[in-house]
Amino acid sequence: MMWVRHSPWIDGPVALVGSLVVWYVADRALGLGLLDRAQATGLIALPLLLASPGASTLGMAEESRRARSTVAIAQGVIVAAMTMIGLLLSITQVGCVPVGSPLDVIPGALGVGLVAGVGYTASTALAMAVAKRQGLIVTFLVGGAALIATGLAALRLLFLVFPVVSCAAP
Repeated sequence: MMWVRHSPWIDGPVALVGSLVVWYVADRALGLGLLDRAQATGLIALPLLLASPGASTLGMAEESRRARSTVAIAQGVIVAAMTMIGLLLSITQVGCVPVGSPLDVIPGALGVGLVAGVGYTASTALAMAVAKRQGLIVTFLVGGAALIATGLAALRLLFLVFPVVSCAAP
């Protein structure tokens, strides 16, 4: 029987992309099987997302510190880029002013993307540091908790840069 080997560097990104795919499909299809949109996001997508920093540590114990750092930074850069692209494509107004072009959103998108990317890098690096001394469960918990904390920071910045306001007449 032939075994397929894979790079341990892809486990985290696969979990991250898997969570986004489940979220996207559930959001567009208004559900996933017997689960409605909120259940699919909460029961499948969110746990996959929170597991992605810990999953990045799978198989990385034997790698050098430089290799682990490179993986964490590369994943953070990808998260930052995807966050910026998502914001550039989805923000249609800032406050009550319509956005003329996606270029108008670049400064805010850069800031939020940078915080999201650095936060993901920090979460992955922390999970990798803990994996050397602790067990697998602790690694996943620490990576997920760090991702929640840094994700909340990015979300807070998102609401500061792109405030949610009602433009309806009083």
